[in-house]
Amino acid sequence: MFSEREPLLDDPDIDALDRMLDSVFDAVASGELAPHKAVSGLKEVIAQIDSGNLGGAQDWFKNGLSHMKKID
Repeated sequence: MFSEREPLLDDPDIDALDRMLDSVFDAVASGELAPHKAVSGLKEVIAQIDSGNLGGAQDWFKNGLSHMKKID
């Protein structure tokens, strides 16, 4: 069942998320990024969105691949 609330992400945010996902999946496919780092990063992005932290989510959309490369 869906709740009745305003969406947190607007169209530019969705476009930025799409670009981030493309870059992450390309980096994993090329061996540039380890899969476990991608999984950890995607969990963080989801947590930012779930908690309502739009600024944090937008930072991940913009810099997600860089953030994920730093994950141990």
